[in-house]
Amino acid sequence: MFYKLCITAAGIGSRLSYSKDVNKALIPINKEAVISKIINIFSKKIEIIVAVGYQSAKLISYLKITHPDRNIKFVKVDKFIGKGAGPGYSLVQCKKYLNCPFIFMACDTIILKKPSSPRNNWIGISKVNKTKSFLVIEKNNKSEVTKFFDKKDEIYINKKLISKTTEKIKKFDAFIGLAGIKDYKIFWEGFKKVKKLKKNELQVSNALEYLQNNKKIISKTFKWFDTGSDESYLKTKIFFKDNFLIKPDEFLYIQNNIVIKYFKDKDRCKKRFLRSKYLNNIIPSVQNIKKHYLIYKFQKGKILSETNNIYLFEDFIHHINSQLWKYHCSNQKEISKLKNICFKFYKNKTYERLKLLLDNNKNIDNITVINKKNIPSIFKILKMVNWEHLSNGFFSYFHGDPQPENVIVQKTRKFVMIDWREDFGGSIKYGDVYYDLAKIYHALIISGHIIRTNKYSVKIGINQVNYKFQTRSNLIKYLKLFEKFILDQKYDLYKVKLISYLIYLNIAPLHHSPYSKLLFFHSKFCLNELLNVNDK
Repeated sequence: MFYKLCITAAGIGSRLSYSKDVNKALIPINKEAVISKIINIFSKKIEIIVAVGYQSAKLISYLKITHPDRNIKFVKVDKFIGKGAGPGYSLVQCKKYLNCPFIFMACDTIILKKPSSPRNNWIGISKVNKTKSFLVIEKNNKSEVTKFFDKKDEIYINKKLISKTTEKIKKFDAFIGLAGIKDYKIFWEGFKKVKKLKKNELQVSNALEYLQNNKKIISKTFKWFDTGSDESYLKTKIFFKDNFLIKPDEFLYIQNNIVIKYFKDKDRCKKRFLRSKYLNNIIPSVQNIKKHYLIYKFQKGKILSETNNIYLFEDFIHHINSQLWKYHCSNQKEISKLKNICFKFYKNKTYERLKLLLDNNKNIDNITVINKKNIPSIFKILKMVNWEHLSNGFFSYFHGDPQPENVIVQKTRKFVMIDWREDFGGSIKYGDVYYDLAKIYHALIISGHIIRTNKYSVKIGINQVNYKFQTRSNLIKYLKLFEKFILDQKYDLYKVKLISYLIYLNIAPLHHSPYSKLLFFHSKFCLNELLNVNDK
């Protein structure tokens, strides 16, 4: 039958911290935006109406990039926050395009299969333990909705729906932000007849209650996943076995054999595009750039960190050495500038990141015993760093993050490197080879795979901590070869280690706990050992 799909995606997503600077419909699950998961379960023949408001430009741009073959109409909602706003208001704004049977879905609702067409009026429901945030329904033995309880107090609903003598865990049938509307004229009339606000918002329940009073509404049970809050989003990621470490200021999507990188800061996106001309032989060809989005073709192959071939790793090291690091800077004036950049990049950035970490972990540096060794304050340790010597780098073309998880090995032993950095302390063309070396070195010890699979622990006691993490045998084998390469090429292994341990410290505040704590304590422990602080 003919019908349309309406997705309401205008709200600010206040319950979801990751949507602070982006629409919550763009939050990724297994490198696919939630809104794409919704769209992809429907036929391409169906016209889609999307209500947009908060961060609408980014959402519209994303959908045009990822779903160019879809018939999508965007409706800009003029009021998506404050009194009178809400999902009902967003839906009313789409009315002129929905004078026909339609399905509507909230942009934070994921289901596993395509819902049935609106041959009758139905709503999607699922069981919940708590009623506080949900529209709860009562139904008869024919699955017909007989009553709505809109975010009422749980005690009230308990008395109404739960037997006083039951000892079972209380479960409620809750509306999941999904419905099929056959009698659309009556549905729209409901918004005219029922104008009450709930928590200062116009809710969809106004129209649903009116429709239920005049026509039958069938309840349909779905396996449902909510991505509208931090807690529910985490549970959804766990179900979908999504252990990709998400960053708050950049997302990765893979859609229709295309990689789309979103950057909160569009200047970072532009710089990565500009840098691609210096990385022609090692990165995918960048197809396009759309303000906040960098687009290139998906690269098939195996990640280098998942290989176990010492000769393959050796080939990679020589590949990056010949394709990047040999193009060194020879202009003395430029080198002088790069040394100043290095000083700020290593020292100033380290102290800035340390402040960020300590602001969120007030007493973490007061712990003086790490893995049964007395370790001084991180400030005492950092005073032992010779920042001038560290800033006297070796400057050349650079990748910025050439760790093995960013290296794709293709069939002919061709290496394609992804996730290059946009600059080195502001320099687009040249960076410090030592930083590239350290990025490889640190990732061979603590790999992303170990973190994603929770193969580490941090146990904090009174004034002491014990941490451990699992190393990977293939990467440790690569590490030994890598150290040999560093020495053979006359690089300073001490400097590589020092920068590696500073990297742990720098990235600690950017990650979740307890991973952030592992990075901090491991950084302190290793820096103390390398700098011999206790002996000075």
